[in-house]
Amino acid sequence: MRAIGAAERALSLAIERGQSRVAFGQPIIKLGGNLERIAQARIAIEQARLLTLNAAWKIDNLGVKHAMTDISAIKVAVPNMLTQVVDMAIQLYGGAGMNHDSPLAGFATMARSLRLADESR
Repeated sequence: MRAIGAAERALSLAIERGQSRVAFGQPIIKLGGNLERIAQARIAIEQARLLTLNAAWKIDNLGVKHAMTDISAIKVAVPNMLTQVVDMAIQLYGGAGMNHDSPLAGFATMARSLRLADESR
């Protein structure tokens, strides 16, 4: 859930940045397919959230053994989703997305760390 929260924050920052920065006379959120990227990020976050909620429901109602496949899916899907959302947000931010003025670089590190932890098993 922490990774899903980080993705939500990254998406919020991307939207804010896209609306406030102007290029070619209009906000950058309206340029180059950025609105579609925002929509795809929202969809990916909701998919990860629903997968997590489904696993939690199975754990609560059926037991952990019946949720193992779902838990394994979450361990792959959520870090991948976070990576995609943070990459998109960093693209909208430009170079400012890679410094510590925003949490995006930290979110990227979190996503990569989660992916490495899962791969090492």
